[in-house]
Amino acid sequence: MKIAIIQFPGNNCESESIRAVRNAQMNAEEFLWNQDYQKLKNYDGYFIVGGFSYEDRSRAGIIASLDPIMKIITDESKKGKPVLGVCNGAQILVESGLVPGLKNNEVGMALDSNKQIQNERIVGVGFYNNWVNIKLDIPSKRSAFSRHMAQGDFIRLPIAHGEGRFVIPERLLEEMKLNHMTIFRYCDNEGKTESQFPTNPNGTVYNLAAVINKNGNIMAMMPHPERTPMGQPIFTSMREYIEKEKSINLTPLTYTPNQYKLNKYKPKENSKEIITKLIITDNVVSTVQNTLRQTGINANIERYTHWEINFDDNINKDEIYKQITETGELYNSNKEYVIENFNAIGTKQICLLVNNNDDIIGEYKKETLDHRLNIKGIKNINKGTLWKISVENDSIDTQLQQILKTHILFNQYSQNCYIYNKHMDYTDKIKNQLNKCITQTTFNAGKKRIGKVRDSYEFDDKMILITTDRQSAFDKVLAAIPFKGQVLNQTSAWWFKKTAHIIPNHVLQIPKPNVTIAKKCTVFPVEFVVRGYITGTTDTSAWINYEKGVRNFCGNLLPDGLVKNQKFFTPIVTPTTKDDNHDSSITPKEIVEKGLMTQAEWDYVSKKSLELFAFGQKISAEHGLILVDTKYEFGKDKDGNILLIDEIHTPDSSRYWIAESYAERFAKGQEPENIDKEFLRIWFKNNCDPYNDAELPKAPEELVIELSKRYIKLYEMITGEKFQFPEDKLVENTAIKTEVKNEEKPIEKLQYLQPTGTTKIKAVLILGSTKDEDHAQKITQALSEQSITYVQHVASAHKEATKLLELLEKYQDEKVVYITIAGRSNALSGFMAGNSNKPVIACPPFKDKMDMLVNIHSTLQMPSHVPVMTILEPGNVALAIKRIIDLA
Repeated sequence: MKIAIIQFPGNNCESESIRAVRNAQMNAEEFLWNQDYQKLKNYDGYFIVGGFSYEDRSRAGIIASLDPIMKIITDESKKGKPVLGVCNGAQILVESGLVPGLKNNEVGMALDSNKQIQNERIVGVGFYNNWVNIKLDIPSKRSAFSRHMAQGDFIRLPIAHGEGRFVIPERLLEEMKLNHMTIFRYCDNEGKTESQFPTNPNGTVYNLAAVINKNGNIMAMMPHPERTPMGQPIFTSMREYIEKEKSINLTPLTYTPNQYKLNKYKPKENSKEIITKLIITDNVVSTVQNTLRQTGINANIERYTHWEINFDDNINKDEIYKQITETGELYNSNKEYVIENFNAIGTKQICLLVNNNDDIIGEYKKETLDHRLNIKGIKNINKGTLWKISVENDSIDTQLQQILKTHILFNQYSQNCYIYNKHMDYTDKIKNQLNKCITQTTFNAGKKRIGKVRDSYEFDDKMILITTDRQSAFDKVLAAIPFKGQVLNQTSAWWFKKTAHIIPNHVLQIPKPNVTIAKKCTVFPVEFVVRGYITGTTDTSAWINYEKGVRNFCGNLLPDGLVKNQKFFTPIVTPTTKDDNHDSSITPKEIVEKGLMTQAEWDYVSKKSLELFAFGQKISAEHGLILVDTKYEFGKDKDGNILLIDEIHTPDSSRYWIAESYAERFAKGQEPENIDKEFLRIWFKNNCDPYNDAELPKAPEELVIELSKRYIKLYEMITGEKFQFPEDKLVENTAIKTEVKNEEKPIEKLQYLQPTGTTKIKAVLILGSTKDEDHAQKITQALSEQSITYVQHVASAHKEATKLLELLEKYQDEKVVYITIAGRSNALSGFMAGNSNKPVIACPPFKDKMDMLVNIHSTLQMPSHVPVMTILEPGNVALAIKRIIDLA
């Protein structure tokens, strides 16, 4: 009779486990996780021992539960073979779903952190090591492990665990009681099962010390019977079961777990967040990622620590926050660094925030800061883990569903999981740009036309369209919004590419963030406004006209009884005239009668408008948005082809609402949450007569900043790409003037200044000191001559390691080549190459040949797996990167 003593990396109870099995007259053999697991079929039973399998990475027991060994043990258990899991072994059985034994072995419970309770107060948490009494709670013949005891008998065993508290849904627990699965319960010296500590050593539900599956041949037990002769009845019972009776009852429990819904994370009011990451290699991440890949899930994983500090009302939370961070209580700056702007947005990535239901660490930290360090004003502190999941080739939604099935990131019975899609806070960058917006352009070539937002320059067969930061509404310029032009141009570029299968467009090239080079077209003097909802505040909006009693709106018959913000049964096309002064509604019949379009042109373009809108709504819905209404413009190229022109689905041409809250807010008669410029329109309508006043009031700074943030947020939500700010030197409002002025070939010059190409590779210069700036200038001059985009930073490897790690974090998802500039004792180059998978070119500055001969060795002598390319001539750095770009 052979029992396999199952050992995973980190288990440490094999010696006493072997002795206990042999004392019960069974043959015990160690079986390591890396042996041929098919040989497990030759054993009569299995004992998964205690310890810290895989160092409890991610969660105690979860990694081992996904090991191929467990698949064999699961199959063998269906033949009636006994499986005993003690302490960490019990955690593995719970995470594998072998107990309690639901359909398809779905996970049905958790073993959570200890919580010692007396008189409804927590008197202790964490690891607990002591002797306890456990009582047999079921008929002795009900399981493979209780045959040599009588119901009601209790034995004294040691415990030594930090996560031994059974958490079981009430409905499941009742079914387990009914089926006599609550095998052992903690009791006092008289056999009474009171829930107070120390009788109940960890706060476990129903005083549970061990549970079995419905068949009775699998037991998850937290106390250690192998460490004392008093535990021998469990092993002798196991032997008798194997000898005399292997019961097989494969009927699962009827309990079905609720399907877990991932809600979006919403920070509490009056709170601040801290997100940190380990400086050193995160072994937890490596283990989780490798485990997923072994199960066929090819995803990249990153892990961060998340703190949310909730403050009392009417206090200076910034001051208290500063005091908290200075204590070092929440994170160790020698091991972790703070991510100042954490970006969770991406089409190929998703971030999950996992919090424990009982946040014992958060409570402890709050108590420490309050009572020991006397920092008042903290309402509560929550600690969580942020998991960033990214994929390269597969759908992120598909991979996420597969990951969730493994339960590797969280257990729904002891933890909560949220989708963390918080956007970065760009307030400071926006404030710095308030007086540097692009409001006008001067380009001494081509025929210039100034639009509401775009300035266009017309050539024989091309147009240069420059999107400014002007904010237009009510046929007036209301304000200048920082970075708006870049957002609009790049959002349009994204949509133009995505919708090319529906209708071709005018885009030839996007040479600069604010600039589009397009085919010259003869524009139809009509704007095609498509509406999915009845809303709006302008004279041409559907709701304003409907309120006035209009029921035939631009040729669309509208029923009575509609309310504001209600969804139309089907989207409608409501065309308007294109007029430099004021747009006016017009019907399709009038368009044809006035010769603005032929009937065939109208039919084709209106059909394509609805197709574009349907596609836009579909993509928007996938990103949590409602595309409410939008406008399209069309024109004909020189060959007579109808093209989509101007812009598409931008915050200027479109109205977006937040999908998640729309239904609830609509039912309450509230305005939908929006990500558009409606709030600025409303402010002007409330503070002036925007159509008739000759001079409008200045838009409040806070509204301008908010609108800029909304433009950027929408860009990131729709495209899944992090918004790229002009680095270090913000764009001046004269930049476009000086760059394109007085050129004989302006289009070619524009392309030369900042080519887009297809690789988007840029150079990132890292200077060890400001003293290296003269040398850096030689490199940047050469980069400019090669049309290579670059940014520049200063950070010492000796003094500012944290800043360097932040830079690595910042550029980790971009295609960059690092250029390191440091001379004597050059630790900078090795630091960047050793902590990044990007190319690193070292170009050290030297005063003269002797300086080079003395100090070059610190650059050339790099350890293995730290590849650094050294180039001494600054001009050759640009040529090398140019060749890298050409290969990409």
